Amino acid sequence: MHGLVQWSNSGGDATITKSDTHDDRLVAEQTWSLYSYEEIRYEYDPEGDRLQRSLIRLWRKDDDFSSDASDDEDSDEDVDSDDEDFDDEDFDDDDHPHDFAVDKEGRTPELSQLVFTYDPDGVLARVTHQDLDEQGQPRPGPGRLEYLRLPDSESMETIEASVQSLLEQALAAALNEIPREERLYCLLLCFSGEDMDCGWPPFLVWGRESYRRSVLERGEAVGYYLWAPDEIRAKADNKGTGDEYWLQDQTLKDTFLLHRQLMKGEDSNASAMRVLEKTLRPLARMVRQAEIPVTDDFVIAFADSTGEISPLEVMETCLPPERWALLQDRGYV
Repeated sequence: MHGLVQWSNSGGDATITKSDTHDDRLVAEQTWSLYSYEEIRYEYDPEGDRLQRSLIRLWRKDDDFSSDASDDEDSDEDVDSDDEDFDDEDFDDDDHPHDFAVDKEGRTPELSQLVFTYDPDGVLARVTHQDLDEQGQPRPGPGRLEYLRLPDSESMETIEASVQSLLEQALAAALNEIPREERLYCLLLCFSGEDMDCGWPPFLVWGRESYRRSVLERGEAVGYYLWAPDEIRAKADNKGTGDEYWLQDQTLKDTFLLHRQLMKGEDSNASAMRVLEKTLRPLARMVRQAEIPVTDDFVIAFADSTGEISPLEVMETCLPPERWALLQDRGYV
């Protein structure tokens, strides 16, 4: 068995990973960081050709503490365990170099697995994440699809078109979930630009007129609090209103997964931005048809929940000039 230790320090976030291989196959990994410790075991088919699943145990450090990691420039170092100075016995969980190990005593790990599925030709077709119970058995539910092989007949162009169509269909149904007892001043189509895996497909967040009044009464910065999805959601959650809706159709989620994979391959979210821009006009039509009560200055826009893209910039670009001017006159932007 051979091992490789990798050290990385990016912006003070130090991580050490130890990888073990056998017969040129990765069989185990251990990762230490400031906040967690993770063990992964890889299982192959009897012939040893195909990875069947990876079993994951994760301990999180939940104590509040500050990092004493060095602020030196980013660095990566590889150490081959075949080197005579490397002693596998010295690399254990409780005696970790630089004190980055997580104390696991008394902590219950989070258990999960990745299951790898192949087509009849032996080509990887999908990877599914499953949470496991204390006995190591999959918890109820279909799991979360992490990878889906792109069909040969599909391309970025065809997948983008499918995403656009499925999104509009799903939004039409989602509008039925929006309460009608109060007027809305905005409807935001939200995504996560920094982590598309967490926010694509997009989700809906709506702002109630009562929330807008409360922001004004408290004298908060309207340019932020009126249009920041996380602020609107936080206030709604505190009141138990849950003014958000996540799209759950499985066909839609699978297609959006393919879309994310293609965008990662291109290292660009440009396709997602095109979809969002094209969706605003049909979404406005759907809102009218659904007879959702709205204010006379109601706004539909897309918003990056991480704040990387300002909703105000989107609104100024996409709204009719007279609507933007009205919002300015009323001091809402």
